[in-house]
Amino acid sequence: MSDLTTGSATTAVGRWLETLREQNASDLYLVAGAPPSIRCDGVVRPLAEPALDGDGIETAVLAVLAAHAVERCRSQGIVDASLRWPSHGRFRINLHRERGRAAASVRALPLIPPQLDTLSLPAGIETLTRLPHGLVLIGGPAGSGKSTTMAALIDLINGRDHKHIITIEDPLEYEHAHQRSLVEQVEIGVDAPDFATALRAAVRQSPDVIVVGEMRDPETMEMALSAGETGHLGTVRQ
Repeated sequence: MSDLTTGSATTAVGRWLETLREQNASDLYLVAGAPPSIRCDGVVRPLAEPALDGDGIETAVLAVLAAHAVERCRSQGIVDASLRWPSHGRFRINLHRERGRAAASVRALPLIPPQLDTLSLPAGIETLTRLPHGLVLIGGPAGSGKSTTMAALIDLINGRDHKHIITIEDPLEYEHAHQRSLVEQVEIGVDAPDFATALRAAVRQSPDVIVVGEMRDPETMEMALSAGETGHLGTVRQ
């Protein structure tokens, strides 16, 4: 078993993330009793490293998470968080437990938002980005491409229109540079305590487009509907 101390944890995570990018892999899996493993072209294969244990996995992941994510993990036992790593871009991390031990999965996020015309989506979806107001719901099972689709729609508006866009996400996944539009990105737990609070603030900031990562409670749903009715274009991932 590997023996990851706090001092070596950051080095280990950096090595795994570097391998993830170099191999053009989509995911990294950290599971007790097995070496770190990556998914390449749909196939999961182990790295040439010692098997991990639960304590080592927890030490490694907590060492690189932001303070709010560490606190949430310790209070709830599970956490989804985003991570920016120098020279390797952004990643989405899920730290959880299985058989009483820590485990984690890490998804490599594209360095730039995807182009809508590369996603093989139905013809005409581009027209959604031209709606003057209303509510667009993006639904589907885990891994179906909800976040990718949403990011591509926002990137299209960002590059084409002079708009004020606000995204509200938990965690923040795709980063949008200012193009023709001005883009503000609010991360729950970092910039606002919850979706309802962030959305309530967003509608007072004169936005043209509001992106809501999830609708978890009746208050957020009500405010999203109201925003769509009062001159904003809302995009919600469900």
